[in-house]
Amino acid sequence: MKTKPTTTTETKNETLNAKAQHVLLGIDVHARSYRVVRQIDGATPQPAQKFTPEEFLLWAKKQTTLAEAVDSCYEAGPFGYGLHRALSALGIANVVVRPQNWDELGKGVKTDSADALALVQRLSLYTWLGTGGRWRW
Repeated sequence: MKTKPTTTTETKNETLNAKAQHVLLGIDVHARSYRVVRQIDGATPQPAQKFTPEEFLLWAKKQTTLAEAVDSCYEAGPFGYGLHRALSALGIANVVVRPQNWDELGKGVKTDSADALALVQRLSLYTWLGTGGRWRW
């Protein structure tokens, strides 16, 4: 019995349907919008996305279905820990970090996207160190 050869399209679809092992989210929180940078399985962080708080929680919930584990972090601020509790309720391991100036090179450029990128990069290092220097994925 002959088997049908696998096409490139079928291979791509299988890759797209595969569940990621670990997703990291760096979140720059503001009253009306969040800037979020996502990193999947240690790959290069993706460009920042902008969400309303309600849109973000729906999107974050979807991330839990796309990966085995989802971690996130954001800076502590005037909004309290409501977002932390909401993320924890979704099954996302969240870390609230102290606010700081993420412009380490002194470029003088402060953007929400740059802050979200810095947060996901620190979270990536934090998860790496928390596993004894071995990536989870």
